[in-house]
Amino acid sequence: MKKIISAVMEGATGVFLLLCLGCLQTAPRVVERIQEKERLVFLQPIDLPLIELIGEGRVSDFQYYISSEIRLEREYSDVESGPGENGAVKIINTYQREMIRIRKGTRGSVMQPLDEDQGKRSLLVCFDDKDESMTLRFTQTHKLGLFELEITGEAPRLSTSYGNKQYRIVLPGNQRPPHLLVEMQNVDDSRDDLPVLRGRSVAPRIEEVPGSSGDAGADGAR
Repeated sequence: MKKIISAVMEGATGVFLLLCLGCLQTAPRVVERIQEKERLVFLQPIDLPLIELIGEGRVSDFQYYISSEIRLEREYSDVESGPGENGAVKIINTYQREMIRIRKGTRGSVMQPLDEDQGKRSLLVCFDDKDESMTLRFTQTHKLGLFELEITGEAPRLSTSYGNKQYRIVLPGNQRPPHLLVEMQNVDDSRDDLPVLRGRSVAPRIEEVPGSSGDAGADGAR
């Protein structure tokens, strides 16, 4: 008996926007544009400078997207037994193949604060809108500072942990592992501050009359 379990991850609803209120010295590095229903979404990679800008304690407040499509595959078998015909023991061998497709631009949410292990920072991200325990780990790369999907092994036998289970990962076109993106919205918060100064006057100086203190003492003595 064979079963094939497949799923396409569309991501959860709800959007958190990252606003750049004139804090960046340069314009946001928009590298991706995706059409989402009736609006165009502008995305850029999440990296260490951007995390320092928004604050490490706020990484779970924002909406994340996956930069490219991946497919997760897992094969497993099970053996069951039961009564057969004429009192025989029937052995049922079940073979299952699970395929999970996560499309480019699928939304994800960070499920725990920024984690650091052996100098590498990582984020656990969930793209499943039904089971928050099904997470993928994205780890900071040394060269670019991006958060790429953590993959073990060598091509073509690449694997990754998904929901505490090992899955074989298929990257279309032998591309690089996908990384995390965030939506960018550049808001110009510049304003003019043009006060009119009224000027400042010197306070009048009060001078004492010479000998005034001594006369007062003499009058008191009489």
